Amino acid sequence: GILCVVVTTAWAWRTLGFWSGLVSGAILTLSMRFLYLAGMLSMDGLLCTFILAGLAAGHLAMNEPRPSGSGRRRRWFMLSAVACALGILTKGPVALVLIAVPLVALCVLDRRCRFLTKLETCVYLGIVALIAGPWFVVMAVSAPEAAGSFFWLHHLVRYFAPMDHEKPAWFYLPSLLLGMLPWTLLLIPMVPYLRRNSLRASQRRPAALGVFLLAFGWCVLFFSLSGCKRPGYILPALPLGALIVGTFVTHGLPWQRWMQTATTHGHRWPRRLALATFAMGSAISVAAGVSELWTRPAATEAALVFALLAAAVLLAPACAPAWTSWAGCVTLVFLVLGFGQRTWVPDYHERFGLRRQVEITAAYEQEEELPLVTFPKRWDSISFYSKRVNVESYTPADFAQLVHDLNMHGKTIVFVKRDGSLRDLLNALPEHLEIELLGREEDYIAVALVRPRQR
Repeated sequence: GILCVVVTTAWAWRTLGFWSGLVSGAILTLSMRFLYLAGMLSMDGLLCTFILAGLAAGHLAMNEPRPSGSGRRRRWFMLSAVACALGILTKGPVALVLIAVPLVALCVLDRRCRFLTKLETCVYLGIVALIAGPWFVVMAVSAPEAAGSFFWLHHLVRYFAPMDHEKPAWFYLPSLLLGMLPWTLLLIPMVPYLRRNSLRASQRRPAALGVFLLAFGWCVLFFSLSGCKRPGYILPALPLGALIVGTFVTHGLPWQRWMQTATTHGHRWPRRLALATFAMGSAISVAAGVSELWTRPAATEAALVFALLAAAVLLAPACAPAWTSWAGCVTLVFLVLGFGQRTWVPDYHERFGLRRQVEITAAYEQEEELPLVTFPKRWDSISFYSKRVNVESYTPADFAQLVHDLNMHGKTIVFVKRDGSLRDLLNALPEHLEIELLGREEDYIAVALVRPRQR
């Protein structure tokens, strides 16, 4: 995650200047969805970093002038090839698809960018094959069935004919819009900035914005067309979105006019932003109470506190200098963000995390290793925290098989959603089996011990 922010900042700094790099990196760092997905124990964060590095280095290579920049061009596209190869080693050929398509499209649409020559293309592919190829060759020789499953099942079949995680085409749009708040609020003024065809508007759109838009659009389109969709897949789109918004903030907004307006009407906009911040805090507090992350009284108290702070902002006198309102607005925004980081995020992990449930099961496995079962889906964190790979997962379609296997095992640790899934399991168990719930009643995922009924 940190490397991804560094690459985002460096790419914008190199192509658009210091302030664009700083703003783009800050926007990415303050995007909730990025913080959540980049910190997960999965390969998606590493893949995102390599894809972003491959795109950045490839873009810089294609913009080097001829022939004075031939040496730098060669170094940049070799770095892009190395990043692409490492991305393939991380999660397969999807890295090459997400890097190559936007760069080729950029060369077609922007004549200022230079295509790779035949020799450069051969060197590029040679570097990719030299770094990523040996692992695939060894895997194909030592485990041909696994190699076939890797390429055929997990790339082609899951893309065109998904077996699991099948979602609608619009699945990633709410994640992007909500996950990049509050920066997605800038989409409304950004649309005319991108659409205007006047000379003045085109001068405010730097050339690098084109590759950001191409890479972002292709990433979202590629994963939206896939039949199998998981939340972490869309992670590479978040830094690209931050680059687009960062470009708009530094090049598309009328900062000079705003600075003049701030001296005469300096209190109106910071107050509105502060009120929007408090409204968002109240809404999240109410949502925490509805989803039972908090108790209803605690959620109500937090929402009332935010409402009182909003009233205080409205009633505050406007006799102080304009900069004091802006400083107060920035302070309030970061206070709310800090409150969420210290309160909402830990409560969310306490409710939906599984580390504590896995630790509870350790006390029941001192004498023997009991089978671990999940229903109605697979949670990879159970395998991680328990350090076991033999965790059996069952879907609702496998419910009859689950009941049969529980009957055969005798003693089993079961992780099950506490809503209707636990009730269905209790109703379907044979009379000679019973369930002992081991966790807390408020846990979203219940952990239970299925065993023969004690007489």
